Amino acid sequence: MMILRLFSLVLIFFMLFSCGGDCDVELIIPESVNNTVAMQNDAEIQDYIMANGLSTEMSESGLYYSIDDPGGSIKPDLCQSVTAIYTGYLTNGIVFDSSGISGATFPLGNVVLGWQEGIPLFGKNGKGTLLIPSKLGYGPNSPSSKIPANSVLVFDIEILDFQ
Repeated sequence: MMILRLFSLVLIFFMLFSCGGDCDVELIIPESVNNTVAMQNDAEIQDYIMANGLSTEMSESGLYYSIDDPGGSIKPDLCQSVTAIYTGYLTNGIVFDSSGISGATFPLGNVVLGWQEGIPLFGKNGKGTLLIPSKLGYGPNSPSSKIPANSVLVFDIEILDFQ
């Protein structure tokens, strides 16, 4: 009986204090996408990597990333807000968004999947580049006139802080 109570207390503790207490954000990568678009995105990313002499790694989901500086050993999770300096652009160099030098703060659980997966690769003061295929970005949607449907997104990022 005592063991059951102890187990219950430990379970309640982990439920309350994991990921901020009441956070239920979970990274869910889409399983199926338009295969033609996926192949075009991958070719576009490969061309960009070659043209820019990047050394990248690819995650299981298809996110490409280059870590210039991993930053601190503690990494943000989906339940935290992150402050980052970033520039977002298409592979043709057209900039569609930028935080400016003071950075921008956002809940990590509320951004595109490529950021949800990629930002936790960096600790505080970490720097690098994320190359996000459309399935991890905006997919067939066009969120603005600057970002066409099925676009590969490139982000140069620096993590200033998270909490």
